[in-house]
Amino acid sequence: MSTTPQTTGERGDSSPPGDQDAAGLVASATVSGLTLAVAFGLLALNVEWFWVTFVVGFAFVLPTTLGAVAYLYSETDDDSAGASEDSHTPMDEPRMQYARGELSETEFERRASVLENQR
Repeated sequence: MSTTPQTTGERGDSSPPGDQDAAGLVASATVSGLTLAVAFGLLALNVEWFWVTFVVGFAFVLPTTLGAVAYLYSETDDDSAGASEDSHTPMDEPRMQYARGELSETEFERRASVLENQR
């Protein structure tokens, strides 16, 4: 019986490798860009407290955003892992073998009837 290797993420989940890293990079670049734009915009307008934007943006908004990205990806991974474990049935393996062409139609039907009679 031959099996094809499945690409998994860094933590063994089924999401493509680097998805969370890419989302984190996009989020950090967006927050950093907005923080810099607002801060330098306030500086150009001669607002004396423009520096507060750096503190708020980099000390609070950026870590919160990266934490939210990590949380969203961990929730997605937990949901998909739980669903795949709960939905496993005895019929899954013969279906996969039939789909890969390892079983003939008659052998698949025989196994299906045996499994149906076992219920």
